[in-house]
Amino acid sequence: MDIFGSNVSVLDIGANLGEFALWVSRKFPGSSIDCYEPNPVIFPYLEENILHLDNVTISQVAVTTQAHPVLEVIEGQSVGGSIVTPLGDGCSRYPVRGLHPKRPPSAVVVKIDAEGSELDILSGLNLSKTELLIVEFHAEEDVIPGMAMIPKEFGLEKIDWDKAKWGKPIGVFWW
Repeated sequence: MDIFGSNVSVLDIGANLGEFALWVSRKFPGSSIDCYEPNPVIFPYLEENILHLDNVTISQVAVTTQAHPVLEVIEGQSVGGSIVTPLGDGCSRYPVRGLHPKRPPSAVVVKIDAEGSELDILSGLNLSKTELLIVEFHAEEDVIPGMAMIPKEFGLEKIDWDKAKWGKPIGVFWW
């Protein structure tokens, strides 16, 4: 499958430090990449990493259906955080700007690494142009049961990572 041609559109939801956007930008310089990262601790690093790239835009927002999202970050962690899963004591809580999943443009490649918000994001995301959907999860039991059904509505096929190599599933790819 050759989806990374010239002028391919990419959504990077949960952009973190920009690793995926940097890789796509270097490997496929004709692409346009829209990054979304709500974490106020991480966002300055994302800005610094992406600043020199003309084909990447970044937004400090949480893609969510929640009207007033609050990001919880465990103290001392420089990455991660959750909008949907209460992390308990020892967390910093940051009200963040939300962007409804219907707002980002449809893209050929969509990567979502949103720490438990994947179903919320997929519930409204426009996948009409999507040929590759990458959704990160940490363990099989973390995947919301209905999530596996959503791609079928769009004619996408579920592919699991090689469990034998990694010992446990660490990601799901659909296209």
